[in-house]
Amino acid sequence: MESAPLSFLPKNFNYYAGGHVHYIFNKKEPNYGMIAYPGSLSPTNFKELEEGTHGFYFVDNDKIEFENIQVYNVFSINIDCENKTPQEVEEEIKKEIEDKEFINTIVTIRLQGCLKQGKPSDINFKEIFSMLYDKSAYFVMRNTSALTSKEFQEVEINVEPSENMEEDLIKEHVGQVPLFGLDKEKETELTKRLMRILQQEKQEGETRAVFEERIKKDLNIILKQLGI
Repeated sequence: MESAPLSFLPKNFNYYAGGHVHYIFNKKEPNYGMIAYPGSLSPTNFKELEEGTHGFYFVDNDKIEFENIQVYNVFSINIDCENKTPQEVEEEIKKEIEDKEFINTIVTIRLQGCLKQGKPSDINFKEIFSMLYDKSAYFVMRNTSALTSKEFQEVEINVEPSENMEEDLIKEHVGQVPLFGLDKEKETELTKRLMRILQQEKQEGETRAVFEERIKKDLNIILKQLGI
């Protein structure tokens, strides 16, 4: 992220209270003093919830002490799905939550590894979420970004730097999963156009709502043009 060097700070203070950055850190620097970032009272992503450390510093002269604040309880489920079926993963999650109540608790479910059969979408998250909410969970989140399936073939491309790496990746994947009944040529075209749209950034002065509406409009145009 953008940052400023230490030299921008005035010297010879006892304590420098940093803020905003979601990172817990404190270090005493020569000619300066204690520089501290207390992190955030409110976690904003999956990892921060799992780590479960949010609070502020008490400072008394040269003594600094971190005070943890737990607004909601957090119960984290982390499962290695390597060489398992979606049904086995479901049962493992259910075993983790049986005989437990989750009053005022945020539940995080992180799945990783490669399924030996089936797809990540075969895992019945709807039933699992329903079970957790029936047990009074405040909120349930899942992270399956590291969960893959053998139904998706391994991508093998040249590791040398390539201007066409994006093109190579699309060619490796195209046609693996039926997509709106498109042939490989139209699927390739759709993939490229979607990537270009989703790479757009919010323009200066544009609100999030206007930005999202613009992206949706562009996506609808593409889908209509391809008869989807």
